[in-house]
Parts: sequence; C-alpha cells; structure tokens
Amino acid sequence: MRTYYQVLELSEQATAEDIRRAYLRLVRITHPDRTPDPAAHQRYLLVNEAYDTLRQPASRARYDAQLALQRQPVAPVATPPPFPGNAFQVLRVPYAASQTQIEQAYQRLAAPLRRNTTDPALRRYLRTVEHAYAVLRDPRWRQQHYEQVRHQNVQRTALDRFRALYAGYASVARRSCRWLVLLPLLVWADYWLPGRSVLARPLLLQCYQVQGERSCFVRTTEGPFLTTIELPGGIEQYKLRISWLFRFVHAAELPSGENLPLLINQTTLASMSVILLLLCCLSQQRRLTAEGTVQVAIAAAFMAVLVLLLAIFNAYRY
Repeated sequence: MRTYYQVLELSEQATAEDIRRAYLRLVRITHPDRTPDPAAHQRYLLVNEAYDTLRQPASRARYDAQLALQRQPVAPVATPPPFPGNAFQVLRVPYAASQTQIEQAYQRLAAPLRRNTTDPALRRYLRTVEHAYAVLRDPRWRQQHYEQVRHQNVQRTALDRFRALYAGYASVARRSCRWLVLLPLLVWADYWLPGRSVLARPLLLQCYQVQGERSCFVRTTEGPFLTTIELPGGIEQYKLRISWLFRFVHAAELPSGENLPLLINQTTLASMSVILLLLCCLSQQRRLTAEGTVQVAIAAAFMAVLVLLLAIFNAYRY
C-alpha cells in the first residue's frame, strides 16, 4: 500500500516547504479543470488527502507513528487455550456476530470489571471474559470454537431428549411403585392375620438330618410345612391352620390331636418382600433423578415378580 509520501512523490524526510511545493505541482497536473481523465481525478483526490494529513505537524506526527508501528515485525500470536464453555454466551453475542459486535461486547463487559480488582470472583470472571474474547477475535480460532460448541450442542440435545424421555416415564414409574408396595403388605398381612383350619392329605414326606438334627418336610394338598419330629408313614391326613391366600402353615396337628413343632421357613420370601418395599419407597424420593426413578422402578417390578412367584410356589407346589 502506497504511503502519503509516495503519493506526493517525496521522501519521508521532506520538509514542510517540500510538501507544499509537491502538492502545488501535482494539483496543477491532476486538477479536473485541466484533464477529464477519471484516473487523474482519483489521483487529485488522493493528493489532497495526503496533503491535508502531512501539512499539519501534529497530524503528520501521528501518521509517521502509524507507519512505524505498521513496519514493526509482527510477533507471533500465541494460540489461546481451548475455551471449556461457550464463548459466545460469555460475551452475550450471537453466533453470527461481527468483529465489531464482539469488540463492543468485550469492552462493555471488561470495562466495569477492570475497575473492581478487589473481588476474587470478579477477577475470575474478567479472566473468563478475556479468554472468550481472545478465542473469538481471531477468525480461525472462532471457527474452531464454533465447531466445538456445535458438537457440544448436538450431544446436549441428544442428552436432553434422553432425559426428557426418562422424565416422561418417571411419573409412571412412581405410580407403578405405589401399587407394587401393596404386594409385600399383602404377603405380610396374609401371613400374620388369623388363618383358617383345613384338613390336608399328605402328598410327600421327606425326612433328613442336618448337623445332627432330624427334620421332616411334609407336602400336603393345602400347603407344605417343616417339622422337627420324625413322622411315621401312613398318616392319612393332617389338620392345618393356614393363611387365607398363600397357604402359610401356622400350625399342624396329627389325627391323634398332637401338635407338631414347626420350623418357619419363609426367610427368603420375607427378605425379598422387605427389599421390594424399600425399592418402592426409594422410587418416591424427589431427590432421585428421573433416570434413577425409572431404574429403581424396573428393579422393583423384577423383585415383585420374584415375590409373587415365590408366594404362589409356596402355596400351590403339589
């Protein structure tokens, strides 16, 4: 690019008188009254612009300083570290913002922050603003950051859709667990409430010895029980007191009227019922995320199936 000195065909050491004489000479050559050439007219305008700048000592000094600054070797600009968030949001500018908008936004945010240097939080925020500006002021780094933000937005959109899907199922999961909690309560109520007396025919008698203790397992038409007395064969029926629904045997009596000591063998069912109840209660916690609520509800449903199957198997395994 030509300098004003070159426009006036002078060296940069020219005196004020040299500048005036060169201006008068070139104006006579390029004045529109002397030549209709459009190129000469453009040169005439440029000569006037150069003379207006160089004839005043103050404006000439500023122009010389600009020339000296432009001729200084440009130091390589270090690439700023990647911005972890969204630099556009930090500077509050749209993605299509011009360089002027970015510069104005930076000055608007940074100016009041520089006046308050005592607050550590504001100093950290100022560093964030400066980092965002350093990324966006260069077109290359800005494009790289834009691609990074767009990729993050795509991932965030997919994650938001995933969370929205879970959020839609979370309320259904909570309602389902409110119904599932009735199952362990039903099992416990059936076990502890007064039962009914029935006559049961034996279907299977198995006696075995574990750690020196003898016990017999009896399966009847009304439900199974375990006793510590070795029973003889040939018993035609037992009088049992069982629960109404799942046939838990609470008492067994021989035809002679002798009560049999029973071993309670419902540990597995009781433990699984407690776990089911805890899962149902956990699903109602509002602090639990939507994903966590759905997963707990799935675990509760699986446990409910196991509890129901175990209770039915206990009642009808004959």
